[in-house]
Amino acid sequence: NAESSVYIPISETENIKFNNSWVKWDKPEMGRFYTYELKKAQEIRGYSCKKTFTLDSLGKLFYFESSKDLKIRGDHIPAGSTVDLSTPIGYHLSKDTEIQGFPVRHKGGGILGDNYVHFYPDSNLWRFRLARDMEINSIPCNGGKKNSRTHLHPDGSVQTCVLSKDFTIDGKIYEAGSRLIIDKNGKVNTLSGKYLKEPKMNFDEKSGNVTAIAILIDMEIDGFPCNGQKIFPRRGYTRFYPDGHLQTCHLNKDLEINGFLYVEGTEILLDSDGSKVLGFKLMNDTEIDGIPCNGNKRWRTWKKRTVELHPSGKLKSCFLSRDFEINGKQYDKGAQLSFDESGNVL
Repeated sequence: NAESSVYIPISETENIKFNNSWVKWDKPEMGRFYTYELKKAQEIRGYSCKKTFTLDSLGKLFYFESSKDLKIRGDHIPAGSTVDLSTPIGYHLSKDTEIQGFPVRHKGGGILGDNYVHFYPDSNLWRFRLARDMEINSIPCNGGKKNSRTHLHPDGSVQTCVLSKDFTIDGKIYEAGSRLIIDKNGKVNTLSGKYLKEPKMNFDEKSGNVTAIAILIDMEIDGFPCNGQKIFPRRGYTRFYPDGHLQTCHLNKDLEINGFLYVEGTEILLDSDGSKVLGFKLMNDTEIDGIPCNGNKRWRTWKKRTVELHPSGKLKSCFLSRDFEINGKQYDKGAQLSFDESGNVL
């Protein structure tokens, strides 16, 4: 065994076999984790485990499948559920279970499954699927086998859910099947609608506002024509600042801003008040302030199409689309150049 000579936090026995070690790709600062297999159920670090369990580099239990019913922080967790003991704790339930007064739907699978139950750091329930239709603060939220995720604010009010029936808020009717997005002050986000049945979305922890969402139809946001993913299905998120202002989106049509034409499909980056374009990703090779900037679609990485602007609108940086000479110095195609406000190469 090539890994037998490396550190492992718990020794192997006839019942415990070391499987592998790994690092979380998105959180390498958490250190290395060690996964083991069990021939039969056994208590590990005070928890009844079966099949597999994972320890962190300090030997603390990180993730396991429970062989018995558990009670963790007052939550009843049925046997066969997988438990993530990181901060915040999370579950993948083996059967429908009531948690903090909400009927939570289960689904078998691993830690990355889409029925994973998420909590806030203070242990309040955050993101889950309802096992049945339920009114939450008078809002009729959809549940059952084909339901979509429900998110709660830390106080237990609805952050987002899909309506189980038509519902009126502030005089506006939202049809059944519409996804509502509601801020912590109870205001309905203008992105709410029937086209948002199951989008990808992120929220700012402090404000509770949407910071990123996969929009499914073209729509105007803060005066900018943003495209839906039906046209550009791999263009990722439309992003927002924590206060709700638009940060980035892909344009669904050509748009001229301060004399520069941004063609359809261009991803633009706005400043925090939405008044200036700070950067964008070119769709074609384009000359900006006399500099040939790359937008060649044969360059697979989006990074090499990135253009940054100074607040004044002057070019701050881009990748060259061809060999180019500036003040007697030759720069190669593909080089990333940075400029000061006067256009001097830094």
